[in-house]
Order: sequence, then structure tokens, then C-alpha cells
Amino acid sequence: MSYYHVIVSLKSRPHRGAIEENLLEQDLMNIIVKPYNKGEPFKCGDTVVNRDDISYIKITESERILGRDHVFVSPQNAFANLWHAISQQEDVTDKFLKTISHRKKETVKEITPFQKTKCLLFMAETTNQ
Repeated sequence: MSYYHVIVSLKSRPHRGAIEENLLEQDLMNIIVKPYNKGEPFKCGDTVVNRDDISYIKITESERILGRDHVFVSPQNAFANLWHAISQQEDVTDKFLKTISHRKKETVKEITPFQKTKCLLFMAETTNQ
């Protein structure tokens, strides 16, 4: 049995996209594919997505359910970890979506809606005289 997962990067929220995971094919068709191909808004996770707000969309397929328990390292990284796990599955976007003409499977740049930030810690040495 196949499970489908969708990641969407949005122009309006470049550091936070939308995720829908573990869909059966019929659910994928009804929730994502049919509205997308008609140019209608669709729900991806808890986000209503308008087609003109999409900067990147990817549908992947896996033979197993992506379990949240093995994906998450910490609550702060949960979204990024799930996004990464979905990105690693087989890309089947072109099988389902009437995509924009310049999308080429082999040249699509992976876009992540999060940025890894560095935290710098400065320590000052003080002397009491």
C-alpha cells in the first residue's frame, strides 16, 4: 500500500510552509490534486493554500506511514524534521499535478521553509579589584 505526502512552500510565508502526510491515493486526489489542477484553494495540513501563493510543491510516495515518533528529535524541530523526511521519499509530483511549465523534476531545487540559525554565546571575563 502506498502513502502520499505533500510539502508546499508559500510565497506569503517563506519560512513556514504546509505539510500533509500519510494520505491514501483517493484522499490525495480529493484534498490536494483535484482542487490544485482546477486552480482552486486546497487544504494542506492546517493551511488553506491558494495556487498563486505556491513557490514550491512536492508530492512524495512511500510504502509505509511516516510516523511522527521516529521523525521528531525535539518539539522545536518537529516541522523541519517532518519536512526533511517527506523530501527524502520518492517524488511523484508530475504524476498527479498539472505543474507550471518550468518545473523540471531533475532541476528542482529543494526549498525548505525554515532556516537554521546559529546562536552565539559571548562570555565576558570580569575582575573584581
